[in-house]
Amino acid sequence: PRSTLFPYTTLFRSLRSAYILAVALWELGRYERARQLSEDTLCRCRRVLGDDHPHTLRIAHNLAATQRKLGRYEQAHQLGADTLTRCRRVLGADHPHTLRTAHILAATLRELGHYQKARELGQDSLTRCRQILGADHPHSLRTAHILTATLWELGHYQHARELGEDTLTRCRRVLGDDHPHTLRTAHVLAATLRELGRR
Repeated sequence: PRSTLFPYTTLFRSLRSAYILAVALWELGRYERARQLSEDTLCRCRRVLGDDHPHTLRIAHNLAATQRKLGRYEQAHQLGADTLTRCRRVLGADHPHTLRTAHILAATLRELGHYQKARELGQDSLTRCRQILGADHPHSLRTAHILTATLWELGHYQHARELGEDTLTRCRRVLGDDHPHTLRTAHVLAATLRELGRR
């Protein structure tokens, strides 16, 4: 009956609004406030919707990304790994939410110094992103950038150069010369060229 569903619907809308606000705070750079709201919302989602509900997984991904921005890499790693496992089981390995979670986890692994694991996850994620979203999709470009940086960390400079040049060309065409992702990609490519003696 509608009267039975109404409280659940209202609560779900409240949780969804909290998620949207947390994302907006993150985009404004208010990471600590976004973390606080995301943690509270995740607890409520798990209690009301369950650990594997798609909305719970989205807020968990958002919290992992926020923890990474705050330099809480171990917490981001633990939550990101758990969320990726659940996303793959519930949504499938090629779902956009799964791919975004894999991207955050790969970036976190890199920052923790787990470069080989980051490379493996990054390569798998990039292949899937290009197949599902296309090579020029902004998420594919972000994933390619993280993989390029990881290859650089591993000393695979020629591979990093090839991927970095391709990614920079795509970033300039899709995002523009002055976009932050374009600039970050150019920075890593410049460092790679330096290592290859292309000063």
